[in-house]
Amino acid sequence: MSKLVIKRFFPALVLLALLLSCLTSQQFIYAAESDIKTELESYIDAFIKGSFAEQRKLISTLEWSGISDPELYDIIAEKLSTRATQNNKEAKEEASWYAKALALSGNKKYRPQLEALASDAGSRKLRKHAATALERLDQFVVWNPIISANVLQAPMGQLKETRVKNMLAADNAHILKLGAKRVHHAHASNKELLQLANKRLLKGYQDTGDDSKLIDAMAWLIRALAQSGDDHFKPTLEQIAETANNKKLKKYAKKHLGSF
Repeated sequence: MSKLVIKRFFPALVLLALLLSCLTSQQFIYAAESDIKTELESYIDAFIKGSFAEQRKLISTLEWSGISDPELYDIIAEKLSTRATQNNKEAKEEASWYAKALALSGNKKYRPQLEALASDAGSRKLRKHAATALERLDQFVVWNPIISANVLQAPMGQLKETRVKNMLAADNAHILKLGAKRVHHAHASNKELLQLANKRLLKGYQDTGDDSKLIDAMAWLIRALAQSGDDHFKPTLEQIAETANNKKLKKYAKKHLGSF
């Protein structure tokens, strides 16, 4: 193709490239929206039709989901309201878990309900769990947007991985620990996430100071890399074992070198 032809058609080629890029971006958005909708509907269905045992397991997963949608949490709030008025051991147990779940919403609309239970619930156990939920609610107001950042740009089937990436990049030690634990428990063979965990560990292991939460997060990153059994990460643990300022991390790295 001559330079003259290229010059003549260059604007059209640029426009075509931009259109293709926009279409690709839209496809990602639509794919992510579909995944998010499917995930949310799955939670809603479980809290409407599922057993309490199933719901209890799902409540634990909400901690790292970044989900704040009232469409789900209004159902949980209603269940909490119903079970909180029933005076039997089973109802008290379930109500305590539903209170915990509302905290994970990071939605302040549930604060009045939790405040009322924390002060007036007939069950001492429920009062205690409602009070704890109030403290955690304020935390998840901040944490959920960090965990769920850019999920609309996630490729299809990559919602969970995108959230883990967000957690591994977080400055907050608790969120970082959640991310490290997710790599360890659910993504132990995901090379991209392991590389990110490795990078985050090398970046931060010397800067923990006496922050026990951050030290714990770094320890979980070490554990996640060690469990992979990938020799690529062995030099990282060797470096930490030799040079870490924190004695706990140095000891922890030496211990897990045996995994390679």
